[in-house]
Amino acid sequence: HHPSLRGSYNNNLIHAPDIAYFSVFCQRYINTEKDIRLYKGIELNILQEEPWVSPINIRHSDKLDLKIAGIHTFDHLFKKSENIIENTDALLEAIHMGEKRPFHIFAHPVTPGVPLDMDSIIKACRKRKIAIELNNSFLLYEKVKTGLIEDMLEKTAFHGCYLSVGSDAH
Repeated sequence: HHPSLRGSYNNNLIHAPDIAYFSVFCQRYINTEKDIRLYKGIELNILQEEPWVSPINIRHSDKLDLKIAGIHTFDHLFKKSENIIENTDALLEAIHMGEKRPFHIFAHPVTPGVPLDMDSIIKACRKRKIAIELNNSFLLYEKVKTGLIEDMLEKTAFHGCYLSVGSDAH
């Protein structure tokens, strides 16, 4: 997780690694096996305002192979809102920013308390070649409705978008 991910969730303190961790990670971990590909990555935060995705101000960030971005509902990142238009607009800004795709995978798009226009999101992700993540750990949360995940999967298939399957370890 990006260093800006910090806060309290369900009475647990969440604190992502600091910038030094990523610098060491990017420098030291190299691919040594011919048949196994090591991907170095980071999970970024989608923001409700510019710059729309947490910036990677980390030394050696050019050595990151995979950028994942997700909505994390902390007040300093993305506040919970029932306003589907505002939520969707912020995410579309993140998806469309820059000439190159800003991230490779949209992590756990079904986030409790953050409704989205999933058709618009999936179409935009398909256009930018961003995969939608099916995150099995979100199936364990009572607040995540299984029907929303099924709807997301149907729309992902319908629009021909890439699908990433993960366990929240991505």
